[in-house]
Amino acid sequence: MALEMSAAEAPDPVPYAEKLGIAPEDLKKSTAFIHQEKFTNIAEVKIASAASIESGTRVTPTITVRPFEDEVDTDMLVHLDVVTADEILGTKARIFGHAFFDKHCGRNRVAHLEWRTLTAIIGGVPLGFVMYFRYKGRGSGAFSVTNGGERSEIDHSVDGNVGGSGGGSGGSGVRPTSHIKGGYIDLFWILVHPSYRQMGVGSSLIKEVNKRGRAEWPLCDQVRLYVMDSNVNALSLYRTHGFERIKRRENYPEIGTASYRMVRRFEMNGTQDGQSGQSGQDGQGEQGEQGDNGNSKTESDDQEKAE
Repeated sequence: MALEMSAAEAPDPVPYAEKLGIAPEDLKKSTAFIHQEKFTNIAEVKIASAASIESGTRVTPTITVRPFEDEVDTDMLVHLDVVTADEILGTKARIFGHAFFDKHCGRNRVAHLEWRTLTAIIGGVPLGFVMYFRYKGRGSGAFSVTNGGERSEIDHSVDGNVGGSGGGSGGSGVRPTSHIKGGYIDLFWILVHPSYRQMGVGSSLIKEVNKRGRAEWPLCDQVRLYVMDSNVNALSLYRTHGFERIKRRENYPEIGTASYRMVRRFEMNGTQDGQSGQSGQDGQGEQGEQGDNGNSKTESDDQEKAE
């Protein structure tokens, strides 16, 4: 799958002309790396393929999703980023680079501590990745919980405190900011090795984001992402997982392209609003990009950096 980069978390700004396009030698190097025999000749995949032919039904290899491991996964992530960015945007592509992944995925990172990266493996080989984080600064709809259990809209106008009395919980019964709800999980980057798409790798990663994200941040009420409007397979995949289109954004991730913002909402008891696996009505909203046979980079609503 392919993702689009978040403007909020993109690498440090450089002249526009230098950000776009991937040097032919870099693309050649990365393509050669991800197509090494150790990555394309996996016994488990061959066994599943033979079983599919013999049975006449689709048999998929076992896919395991685990936390990102620097030593094992970084090289594949860096090179897969180059290849998939070129697939998605061609001459308009831009890549994250090794330093970006070190800062956001590395075990010893000192910032971006609410970022999480998961790796999908088949037969011990890393073949897919997803990056996501908890975004706490949603500009609208944020609320806290009163002592009586009711929602109370957050008022940031009084010395940065919650409530209206300027004193923490104040006299309104609103709890301190540590109990503020209304954040969301931003599914920022998801990508799958070209040779292993349509095998359920992307679906496995999405399911794990929903599962792990909700377990770690139970106050988050939704997952959001961006997907390019041209990525038909990605759009279909996300709808299958309960995401709905809420907005279209022109000239994103680059001028001359367009993306949809998609959201999967949860009830506060941890379940999804509506029936899981069914797409709802297309709304009027934002945008993004991904799919089980592509890659995607996403952007937070308020264009601000997440912690």
